[in-house]
Amino acid sequence: MKWERFLFWIDLTHWNIDNGFHVNYYYVIRYIVWHNSVGGVSMEYTGGPMTEAMYYVLLTLMNPSHGYGLMNEIKEVSNGRIEMGPGTLYGVLTRLQKEGLIALKKDDGRRKIYTITAEGEYALRHEYGRLKALLKDGDILEEGDTNG
Repeated sequence: MKWERFLFWIDLTHWNIDNGFHVNYYYVIRYIVWHNSVGGVSMEYTGGPMTEAMYYVLLTLMNPSHGYGLMNEIKEVSNGRIEMGPGTLYGVLTRLQKEGLIALKKDDGRRKIYTITAEGEYALRHEYGRLKALLKDGDILEEGDTNG
């Protein structure tokens, strides 16, 4: 329904650069803002590099969990390299939830169970690919000294 209204509006404004018509950008921007604030897809996560904390929270949320469980799972997944405290964890959970990368699955008043969203899984897989590319680029270090 929302897209039908927008497409109808585009037809009315003759959005066709080849024919020399122009779009009233004020209305395009108003639509984008409206769409994103009224149930549209969250646009806050820009897809840039994640922090280590964001990455590990998303990674462990491939299996829904609560805060204390996440702290233990992050320590286990990272082979003890990362011990995330509650302040860091809940700050990251708040940010990821605001960005639409995770969602609250269950809240019984005592415990909140979080789960990764489809957008969060996409972002996690994108970050994983980026990290793999970084490692591949570092293969030059395995080849030895090339400067003489």
